[in-house]
Amino acid sequence: MTDSKTESAAPSSAGREFLYRPAIAIILTQVLMFVVGTVAVSAYSLARSRSVFLLIHYLYDWWTIYFPVCSLLLGAGAISAAMKFGGVRTVLRAGVLVLVAGVLCFFARVYATHIEPKLLRVREETLVSTKVISPIRILHITDIQSGGVGDYEASAIQRMIDLDPDLIIHTGDLLHPVPPATFASELPKISQLLDQLHPRLGFFNVVGDTDGPILRQLQRGVGGMVTLENSGATIDSEAGTIELFGLLLMDSRDPSTTLEHVEPWLDSTSESDLRILFGHAPDYILAAQDEEIDLCLAGHTHGGQIRIPFYGPIMTMSAVPRDLALGWHQVGRTQLNVTAGIGAEHEAELPPIRVNCPPEMTLITILPDQ
Repeated sequence: MTDSKTESAAPSSAGREFLYRPAIAIILTQVLMFVVGTVAVSAYSLARSRSVFLLIHYLYDWWTIYFPVCSLLLGAGAISAAMKFGGVRTVLRAGVLVLVAGVLCFFARVYATHIEPKLLRVREETLVSTKVISPIRILHITDIQSGGVGDYEASAIQRMIDLDPDLIIHTGDLLHPVPPATFASELPKISQLLDQLHPRLGFFNVVGDTDGPILRQLQRGVGGMVTLENSGATIDSEAGTIELFGLLLMDSRDPSTTLEHVEPWLDSTSESDLRILFGHAPDYILAAQDEEIDLCLAGHTHGGQIRIPFYGPIMTMSAVPRDLALGWHQVGRTQLNVTAGIGAEHEAELPPIRVNCPPEMTLITILPDQ
């Protein structure tokens, strides 16, 4: 008799299927909405332009604004229906799950666009050399790439002032204005900030991808920077002689032309001098790695901006191996530093996006070999 009662109280398999079917339908609706929306947004973007950055912009907005809104509406509707028709727990849980997924996607945008891109760090590296008799502190900065100069850029410059380096090298991409900001409106602002920097051994720069509209101003000097274009500079310091060479943008991106300019510079300098080669893109290292160069500097990759654990950057826009797109590496006979940059990509009015790849500048200390 007891077994009979228990059996009758337990829901049948058909009953359980009836209870779970609406919940499964709700979750599948969200998944289908995500997939169909992604395909539709991709098709619309590609129909408008073949720009990968426009595609990223549209998909990012869909995944972190419009899809979360749709998910919130779907989840709220499911919860409302569950409460109205007797609080069916499976439907209620499905509604909450959909709701939470939407909220998480929205907060992913808050973090990736409004939090991590402002978590500027200073990475410190050391290079021991027989070519100096006392320490030299070099601050390698790159890709300030401001969409609109403001408090973040001011705080970054203050960090540089506080570090008080002997030499500053900027490897390109100073501005990347997002409307209503323009190069005309932002150049005086960034120039005024950079004017506060007075490294005793100088402040040097190369031209990056976004610098075309301000090329003439950079050639004349912006914020105290000296722009090198396939040209060198000699610094005589109490620590030793430093030879700098800055590559043109195209020659930093095309290793097949790099040595045409680098080899004459090497021939004109002494092996006893500290030689530093720098360009916007790191691709030039593929040609320069076996030359007698002490230090190579580059930016451009932004470290990938989005880095997946155990994999690395999703994209680097560079021909160098993925593991060289960020950080401090011995490459052939030389030392390479690629920094993640201070700013972020703004092509196609893309908002700043960084995940597991905070902005940075690198303080490199050259120590004498005791």
